[in-house]
Formats: sequence, C-alpha cells, structure tokens
Amino acid sequence: MIILSIGIPTYERLDLLERSIKSIIDQNNIEEYEIEILVGDDSKKNNYSLLKEVELSLPENITLEYMHHQLSKGQNDNVSSLINRARGTYFCLMHDDDFFLKGALSILLEKVIENDRCIVFGKQLIYNQSFDYSNSDKVNHDFKRSAKFDGEQKDSVAMAMLQQCPNDGYILQSKFAKLIGSRLEDEIGTACDFDFALRATVQQNLAFYFVNQYTTAYNISSDSVTSSFQNNAGERKLKILYEFNTDKTHHDVFHEVLKTDLSMVISHYIIVKNYKEAKKYLLNFKNFTKYLWFKPATYLHLFKLTFKL
Repeated sequence: MIILSIGIPTYERLDLLERSIKSIIDQNNIEEYEIEILVGDDSKKNNYSLLKEVELSLPENITLEYMHHQLSKGQNDNVSSLINRARGTYFCLMHDDDFFLKGALSILLEKVIENDRCIVFGKQLIYNQSFDYSNSDKVNHDFKRSAKFDGEQKDSVAMAMLQQCPNDGYILQSKFAKLIGSRLEDEIGTACDFDFALRATVQQNLAFYFVNQYTTAYNISSDSVTSSFQNNAGERKLKILYEFNTDKTHHDVFHEVLKTDLSMVISHYIIVKNYKEAKKYLLNFKNFTKYLWFKPATYLHLFKLTFKL
C-alpha cells in the first residue's frame, strides 16, 4: 500500500529536478513507508531516458513515475494532474527547484498520520547556492512559522490568509487534495499555492499543523516564479480573499494583508498597464490613509500613473 505520493511539476530544469528527487531518496527513517514520486514534465523534450540513472538508485520502498506532456499543461494544470494521479493515502507537492532537508519526511508523515484532518508543514530554509539561515529566520517569523505557533493552529483560515502554509513541502490526505484540486490559471493566475491552502481551510475545514523545524529548502533563482515580472499572485490573492468573503469573516486579518500586499497589487497593475485598476486602489481615500500614505512606493506609483510610464 502506497503511503505517500509526492508530486513534482517540472519544466526545463532537469538538474534541479534530479536534486529534488535525490533529496527524497536520501531521507532517513522512511523505510517503513511506501512512497511514489510522480513527475509531470512540461519540458519541450521527453527527459525520461536521462532520469534512468536516478531510477536505478531508488530503494525498494520508492517508485518513480514520469509523465511527459507533449503539450505543456502550465503550472496549475500540471499540479492538478499530479494530484489526480496520486495513489497514496497522503499527498505532498514539491516544486522542481526546491528540495527536502534530511529527516523531514519522517517528521511530517508522523504528524499527518496522527492529525489526519490537518495539512502538516515545517519551516522553509532559503537556498541560493548556499543556505541563508539569517533571512530564513526572518521570513519564517513573518509567515507565522516560529515556536509560538508549533502544533495545530486555532484559526487556520486566518493562517491561510497570512500564508503560514508554504507553497510546497506540505502533506495532507490525498482524498482532500483531490477534493480541493488546482483551479485554472485564468481564475487564479500564479496564486495557485495560496488558493489551494485557503480553500482547504474554508471549503474542507482542514486545519494547519506547523512543525517548528526546517523541513524544506526554498530555492531562489532568477527564473523562479517568485522573481518573475509575470507574477500576478498578489493581485489574484486579493481577488481570492474577496471571493471567500474573508474581508467580512476575518476583517482584522484582511486588514493585515492589505497593509503588506496592497502596494504590490498596485505595482502589478502598473506593470501590465492596467491603469484603471491601479487608480481604483491607489486613489481610494480609505486605502490611501490606512495602507499607502506612509509607503515611499506610493508616491512612485502616483508619479507613474500621472505620466503613464
């Protein structure tokens, strides 16, 4: 019986994909679990033959299933396909450029088996050629991943709004992952990870369970979605929050989100030359006085809108 399915969407990053798979193979204390690694490859060419060496190194309890998409599915559809292919009791999403830290899987599996209506996750360790502990501590603290929040969360909807659940490396029951699914890019853009976590708490009433340990490495590179100018996650995130009425059900938390994200949303609209939407948020008196006036970026936004740069 397969205990854990790990889905890895990938695109043109074979070396990073191999590192991610190897981080699963190199885990300790997982011999008792049956694990399947599912790869969904949007690359232009089929890379299965290049993964043969990796497949030959797999221990008996781990299998690798590779699927090449001749027509690229895109991130959202690829993730949805991986979830639907999963045969394990539990499902974990891992991006191709990220990887597990030693001992992480046994820790996460133990907790999710004990708390089977939870999404279980730990802290992310920022990686850019080397591990960055200083910035990692700050980022995890900002996302409510610290000793204070160890264990099951009291209000997981609020924590989903504040993005406590990382974008990958979390584990939940596969049956819930299939019910939640991954919505189309036309609906949620690049905010698929945020959308999944919020809908898990709002629609499936799942709880977050935070393990106060570093479990995954979060890779920062020039070609990652995080650093891409095409990243519309902030703008779509705001729409998703309104869609599920969190501005009413969790007004104070919604206020916290706007304090950090509204300026980024306006920046996105200016970058894509949607000046109408940019003005709607920037020139709103309430927004300006509560969230924007004290931010230097606000005055740059005003300048750009005035001259349409």
